[in-house]
Amino acid sequence: MRVLTPTDMLSLWEQGDHLHAIDRAIRVLASVLPERNVDDLMHLPLGPRDSLLLAVRRACFGDRMDASDVCPSCGEQVETELSCNVLAEAGSTPPQEWLLEHDKYRVTLRPLSSVDAAIAAQCPDVEAARTALLACSIVTAERDGKRVPADQLPAEVASSVAGSLEQHDSGAELLLKLNCPECGHAWCNVLDVASFVWTEIAARARRLLLGVHTLARAYGWREADILTMSEARRAAYLSMVNA
Repeated sequence: MRVLTPTDMLSLWEQGDHLHAIDRAIRVLASVLPERNVDDLMHLPLGPRDSLLLAVRRACFGDRMDASDVCPSCGEQVETELSCNVLAEAGSTPPQEWLLEHDKYRVTLRPLSSVDAAIAAQCPDVEAARTALLACSIVTAERDGKRVPADQLPAEVASSVAGSLEQHDSGAELLLKLNCPECGHAWCNVLDVASFVWTEIAARARRLLLGVHTLARAYGWREADILTMSEARRAAYLSMVNA
């Protein structure tokens, strides 16, 4: 895996600013894994995809991640410190397919991918998105040897499918346990790894642009020359300009 350079980050930000979060995630992975086919990256299970994104984040910004959420009870802003390594290790590598048996139903499942998430993202509401993901995850469903369409499965079977997907690709949905120091309320929230990593890349790109703008105005240097400087040297010049 190659490390993103300042030039890479600016290019990613420029190309991905108008894209959906799912497409941005694939752009990031394609940049650091040029030997991988984009279609293969799109079909990666969500857990392994997010583990790769966490590896990118660690390589670019370090292992520590600072996140925040608003307490649903009192509205207090709650800060939390996360580790890319710990989050990545929380996931598992899912099998390509597996069998779920529930009350005479035999359902062959596969892990969900970015392709499936993109299909769900186009749905008009949350319930439709859940139904779409259920259908995507089911390779075959049978009862007494007869095929059963995904949308005709009983609610309890559909619930078992959802639980089985979570069990076999545990990194696909990372739950953060939070506790409010102000009122003591505890709650969980999902960490959207793809959006989190992109937000940090976009913020770094904007800081780089500001630095280029400042140094180009002060010294007349070209963007390419400024971006190839080490971060320490670029920061040192910026501190002198701003002194």
